[in-house]
Amino acid sequence: MINDIKNKVNTVATHDGNFHTDEVFAIAALKMIYSDFKIIRTRDIDKLNVADIVVDVGGVYDHDLKRYDHHQRGGAGERDNGVPYSSVGLIWKHYGDHICDSSEVAKVVDETIIQRIDAVDTGYIKYEESILAPFPLNYVIRFFRPSWQDKNQDYDAAFEKTLKFAEKILSSIIKNAKGKESAVKIVRKAIANSKNPNYIILERYCPWEEIAVRESNAKFVIFQSQKDNWRIFSVPKEVGLKELRKQFPSQWAGLRDDELRKATGVTDAIFCHNVRHLAAAKSLEGAKKLAELASNY
Repeated sequence: MINDIKNKVNTVATHDGNFHTDEVFAIAALKMIYSDFKIIRTRDIDKLNVADIVVDVGGVYDHDLKRYDHHQRGGAGERDNGVPYSSVGLIWKHYGDHICDSSEVAKVVDETIIQRIDAVDTGYIKYEESILAPFPLNYVIRFFRPSWQDKNQDYDAAFEKTLKFAEKILSSIIKNAKGKESAVKIVRKAIANSKNPNYIILERYCPWEEIAVRESNAKFVIFQSQKDNWRIFSVPKEVGLKELRKQFPSQWAGLRDDELRKATGVTDAIFCHNVRHLAAAKSLEGAKKLAELASNY
């Protein structure tokens, strides 16, 4: 955690004119700590010198001085994986843990969005190679800029609109990253409490795939989807892959209600997906029976 966060920041400076994804998100991140500072968009060195924090301009990276530029000769360093820091990466490096109140969550956010912005901004990867393709965030930010056809090219006003957009994206990503951290605890608890090696029963739905794949040998995950609907999902062999540890029997594929009940003997079975990765029953007991039947098929 950070111990040098000031209680008050009055001014944050960045360059004027055209704006880019990195400084927009850098200032959006700072807004999550210091909500009411004035933004100064300038390249005037005298004005930069008196700002509390300077982002993406000035040719200096010095955390003690609160200067976070990366355009100087030699740049501003890089991560262990080789991705160089742009201004948002520098801000996240020093403030991310504090913003998220968790170094683990901050790391997820960095991997999800921050270092991807850095990679494109610094030229480490091309737009078309970005994992954000086919519609990179950097392109989205471009659309907030004034058009060459606009009679009034007010870059400052456009920057303010873009900043609000960036704040919403960043706050949502942080929220999801925190949710992922909570989900890990729920799934691990379910694995530890499992009384049947073939399936895991969750207290409620949460993102389960990564932990179920890496920390269990279960073939299925069961959770309540609606009041009278318990779903059984097949666990993939690897995270993100379609290949499953165990599919539901081919004889069940596409069956619903009475047809599935007749095929399985489970009196409250509801359906089995054509792809055979998902089935459902009205009760937990019914879902467990379907999972056990499929496991031993």
